[in-house]
Amino acid sequence: MTNLRIPKPPLNFWQGLRYSHDPRLVSFHIRQVKRAEHLLMGLTGSDRRTVRRAMFEVWRDERFLEALLGRHAAVTGRQPRGSDFMFLTGSEPRFPFRLMTEEAGSLYFHGMIQYALVRLLKPTVVVETGGTPGNSSAHFLRAMDRNQHGELHTVDLPPTAPLSDYSGHGGWLHEAMPEGQGSGWAVPEFLRGRHHQHIGDARELLPQVLDSVKPVDIFLHDSDHSYEHMMWEFETAWPFIRPGGVLLSDDIATNSAFAEFCAGHALTAYQAGGLGGVRKPAEA
Repeated sequence: MTNLRIPKPPLNFWQGLRYSHDPRLVSFHIRQVKRAEHLLMGLTGSDRRTVRRAMFEVWRDERFLEALLGRHAAVTGRQPRGSDFMFLTGSEPRFPFRLMTEEAGSLYFHGMIQYALVRLLKPTVVVETGGTPGNSSAHFLRAMDRNQHGELHTVDLPPTAPLSDYSGHGGWLHEAMPEGQGSGWAVPEFLRGRHHQHIGDARELLPQVLDSVKPVDIFLHDSDHSYEHMMWEFETAWPFIRPGGVLLSDDIATNSAFAEFCAGHALTAYQAGGLGGVRKPAEA
């Protein structure tokens, strides 16, 4: 794509207003940023200043953002938006007269949390399920690149439907595959050296991958969001996570699996946006 514009992630209220044009949505996003800070503090034991430094690092990483957004633009033909970095609401009743005309969402907000988590914990092994299009993978890998340490293992069963024109919601990128691309297509080329992809059904591959790379420092569920599959992944991954390690899950509001898993193991859960996380007790 020619004349690509790389929007800067909003670091304060007024920058956010420039993108969403709705002060209520910007306030909603700022509250989610605070919750992201709280999540990272709880999962890493770091103070707020250290957490903010890690989050702001990726928000100001021009080389990474240009490479990531450039991949999206080249593959999808869609111009990146500043609001893609914000955690905004869709058509929830609390915002009946939103000023945004499209469905809201965030392609990169959770990724920035994941980047900060890796920068702070400096893991050796991260395992994730669901690697299409590769936004989480890219953020994990950029943090590992900065750390000069760590390996990412992605278990993914990529979609086969062709990618159509932008439909206004985040599922557009997760439910289809651009022509000629594969799982993790958004990951910039300079970050792929630490990336190990395992293509196939998580029910078959995940136990094998976990056993081969154990212990796992960070596990992220982001594949099939049915209750049964989420609970299966949590219970399958948990024994392989080292004491002090972290389990993350995207889309935890989809069903009660994450809440029930945390309650069943007496874990303190943290949430920012749709991302939830728990830390395995050191004595476990």
